[in-house]
Amino acid sequence: MISTRNRIITVRLSDDEYESLRAATQSRGYRNVSELARAAMHSVAGDILAPHQLLARRVDEHSTRIAELSRDVARLLSEVGSRKPGIDG
Repeated sequence: MISTRNRIITVRLSDDEYESLRAATQSRGYRNVSELARAAMHSVAGDILAPHQLLARRVDEHSTRIAELSRDVARLLSEVGSRKPGIDG
């Protein structure tokens, strides 16, 4: 699973540069310019992330979150089921 992203890098672009990146984002299967930029930086750093690898990471992240939510729902159902009828709160 990927760690939480909590760092920000700011890059100034011209309108033409940004539109070029947006077009590349769509044509290469990335969700947004940030994802394309992240993949490009990983590529420069030697950790090439193809769109399918990014998709696999996102699926892992979502699977983990679904498991957490399932546990939360089970806990809440257990709490609701253990309450005595007629008692609020």
